[in-house]
Amino acid sequence: MADLVVGETYRVAFVCQNGPQYSQNVRNFRVSFIANGPATELGLANAISAGIAGSYRDILATTCFYQGLKMQKVQPILGMPAISVVGAGGGTVLGDALPPQVAGLLRYTSNTPGRRGRGRVFLPFMGESFNGPSGLPTAPAITAMDALGEKMNGTETFVIGASTVDIEYGRPHSLSGVWIPWLITEPAPGWATQRRRSFLNRADGNPLL
Repeated sequence: MADLVVGETYRVAFVCQNGPQYSQNVRNFRVSFIANGPATELGLANAISAGIAGSYRDILATTCFYQGLKMQKVQPILGMPAISVVGAGGGTVLGDALPPQVAGLLRYTSNTPGRRGRGRVFLPFMGESFNGPSGLPTAPAITAMDALGEKMNGTETFVIGASTVDIEYGRPHSLSGVWIPWLITEPAPGWATQRRRSFLNRADGNPLL
């Protein structure tokens, strides 16, 4: 597995499962800092998964699972994917999952104005006890979504063996290619809908295989 290089950009897909369905939350980051020797892509993939697994499991129903992640360099050249299942396990929210087309929503913003400076993430398979009597996410749901959102926002630091690695979540500007770091994440106060997600559709393939 290749060593990390400052300035290179990666795509990471966080995978969750609800029966025959698999979700992918896809985020981009760049390596912004490395100290005290080299670190490998697999080492970083394992560190990211270990750091975020608990936050995913804290939004998922007990019938659903965080399965791991797939990470792949996309710039300056396409690399081989690194897969990690560190921290994989079942959700912690009591009750069944909400209907599969219902999702939590995280909104991301940057210092870049307009649509190119904003992003969003649909959070899958959240537990039914996170749905309040008025049909809106409960306060614990908002707290859990916010905690997860912060793990995919701004700069994250990981210790990999003797090395310290910083990554910065964001995306390249679609016209200029200039890197846009995410600065603020905010959970939406209502549920979002992913119309294509339903148990009436065919089963998904596991993205980690």
